[in-house]
Amino acid sequence: MQTSHTEKTQAIPGHSVAGRPAQLTQTGHSPAAQEDNRPVAIMQRKLQEMANNSPQARQAAAFGAMANGGLTAPLPVSQAAPVAQLKVKIGADTYKLRKRGFGMQDLINLVKANQGTTVLRWDWKAKVKDYVRERAVTPWPFATVQELIQYLVKSNRKTPAEKNREQDARIRGLNTGAGAREMRYGRILSYESRKAHRRITKQVETLPAFTSTKSDLEALRPGARSATSDFTHTNNEFINMHALSQASLQRLDFMAPGGVTIDTHGYSSRGDRTVDPRTLPSSFGLGTIKIGPDIGTYMKEGETNARPNPQQMGYLNPLEENRLPELSPQTALKRGLYNQGHFDKPQGLGYNHDHSSVEFLGAVSGSSLNNAQRDNMQRQQTLSNYAILQSAYRICPDVPVAAALHNSKHVPTAREEMDALTNFIAVVDNPLSSGSDRDNAKKAIRQVLTQILRAFNKLEDVDSEDEGTMPTSPYTPGDYL
Repeated sequence: MQTSHTEKTQAIPGHSVAGRPAQLTQTGHSPAAQEDNRPVAIMQRKLQEMANNSPQARQAAAFGAMANGGLTAPLPVSQAAPVAQLKVKIGADTYKLRKRGFGMQDLINLVKANQGTTVLRWDWKAKVKDYVRERAVTPWPFATVQELIQYLVKSNRKTPAEKNREQDARIRGLNTGAGAREMRYGRILSYESRKAHRRITKQVETLPAFTSTKSDLEALRPGARSATSDFTHTNNEFINMHALSQASLQRLDFMAPGGVTIDTHGYSSRGDRTVDPRTLPSSFGLGTIKIGPDIGTYMKEGETNARPNPQQMGYLNPLEENRLPELSPQTALKRGLYNQGHFDKPQGLGYNHDHSSVEFLGAVSGSSLNNAQRDNMQRQQTLSNYAILQSAYRICPDVPVAAALHNSKHVPTAREEMDALTNFIAVVDNPLSSGSDRDNAKKAIRQVLTQILRAFNKLEDVDSEDEGTMPTSPYTPGDYL
């Protein structure tokens, strides 16, 4: 899903090059005078020669020759089953990328053989792959291969590696004044938030609305998205989204109440959304929900002045809470205060703000990020826990996180959460505190975090105070490292 944001698209890993390649001639080969006779280079040339003499390479060369002549000959289409419905239209011919016949590498070879100079940046391979995967663009009608090349050269669309570098620079610019104290507070909130989220979801899983919804979703056969809502037992977005996350699905895409569309990733089936997801590789996972008309990412949403569609946000919020449980109460806090007008849009929804948590590319698994970038992202997410609470405590400390529940259960405020956090730290840091004192302080912060989740998500049948059924484990210092 951001695949709308939160759109989390599966990034294509960047390719590192040890050195700048020799300039290509019209045929795409290096001049003989620049031939490298090192053993490794000789082996690479032999492997390349074997690849060039393969049937697929010969076929690609034929297509390249057609391109030089204007691409007037029809393109042969393999009878093999396609793995993706990806198309590129050049002149009168539509190139359908299939596993056999004309594939991705054939298109890359076609571009490479016809570039004539080194005008293409060295990320041309990633740009070609990005282009054919962009539903909003393909199949763009290019007159010639050279026109496609010029599109790739001039395109402002960035490769995943470029996006990751820009994102990392942005993340490193957030919470720059945070130190060990803020990191400690953030880690405490992260650990207790994850436990509070699990306390909520375990109780949700006992509700009839959850079990019925999960069964309904699992019974849906592979096929196109429903025209009407797939969720009929409850209008509670948190229950519906948790049922979706726990179900063994046969379908990729779903319709929620109010016309809210929910897409799973289904990366292996970008071109055919009717396949059974159980047949897909492990890259399959829940996708994103659009948060406004024609909006796919937080970056675009941040450029608008309009408020996002509340029904779409109603499903986006629990999706994010489920994705990153350790941030879930603060996600609820900032969205609840944004809904009430106490937080502005950057504070409640911004990707470029010190409150940002899941609003980053690859934030769920760190897909395509290098280790340093992943560490920076996780550090920011931890710090955002405390940054959100600090802002709420400064701006509106006594405003309840959400509207009153019908059953009159308690709706907490930022002051209550801050008091529980600072009391917990004071107790555990006091050498005179007993084990019982520390355990009770831990129970208090766990309870208020659970109450935030319960109130914001309107989970009236969930009990945050039930220590008998769901007891809080004893205080253990190592839990917060």
